[in-house]
Amino acid sequence: MKISFIIPVLNGERYIKQCLDHIAEEMDSEDEIIVVDNGSTDSTLDIVREYEGVRILIYPEITIAALRNRGAEQAGGPLLAFIDSDCILCKGWRNAVEEAFSEEEVHSAGSSYMVRENPTWIEAAWCQQVKRKVSKFYFVPSGNFVIRRNVFHDIGGFNENLQTDEDTEICRRLNDQDYSIFNDPEICVVHLGNAQTIREFIGKERWHASAVAGPVSFKTLDKPLLMTYLFILFFVFTIISFFMIAVWGWIFPIIGIVLFLSIPIITALYKSYSVRRFSYVPGLIILFLVFYFVRSEVIIKSIFKKSN
Repeated sequence: MKISFIIPVLNGERYIKQCLDHIAEEMDSEDEIIVVDNGSTDSTLDIVREYEGVRILIYPEITIAALRNRGAEQAGGPLLAFIDSDCILCKGWRNAVEEAFSEEEVHSAGSSYMVRENPTWIEAAWCQQVKRKVSKFYFVPSGNFVIRRNVFHDIGGFNENLQTDEDTEICRRLNDQDYSIFNDPEICVVHLGNAQTIREFIGKERWHASAVAGPVSFKTLDKPLLMTYLFILFFVFTIISFFMIAVWGWIFPIIGIVLFLSIPIITALYKSYSVRRFSYVPGLIILFLVFYFVRSEVIIKSIFKKSN
């Protein structure tokens, strides 16, 4: 079963060689690799050109979703494998893909990212993988996302209007149209580009948050966005309560603190339960507190920007 590997990249000289080397180790002779460049100004394309048979497409200044779609348009395999340029395939990746897609009811597959050896506490806590096979999953990241080409075209590919979180959106459409998303930890990649410091984590989450700063509808109101709005509500209530201590006393500020801190705590516990691992709960509480503050900041700034 031919697999078309599609790799979007922009200034990816740091990891692109490792990415291509690991794909070359896993791929069959019938497979193809398509690198879709977004206008790199470093040595990315020079590195890619060293690999015989790799097709290069260049589309500057378009979204990463559009890059993926341009690659899919040129792909010839019945399976499209979207791999990010800072990801490396784990050993046995291809065999796991073939086994998964031998079942007709599997329409798309992948798994959350593995972390590199000796990860920072941020990587270890944030990037935990669901270590079990789930036939009807809700999401796999687009940096390790395999989908039948006919299904991909049937749902219209990635939403090119999105700057980020295009994987969340396409998975939502797959679920809405009763296509399956198969989570298989054997279809795994190691993500080398994870945030390793709080500063990097804030930067990445601020970028991701730009996708949720637009108009909200019941269709787009997923759990993370709902929890973010609750976090904002409880935080604002807490601030108001502190200003009203002379009238209300301390009971309402205490309730407010409990409510807004409950959001990252509940989310951390839920994530730990989903991966069946609770050792990183303290670290996750800190990261989710940062996560919700960053998302709240982006949403509030967006609201004030529109009002002006």
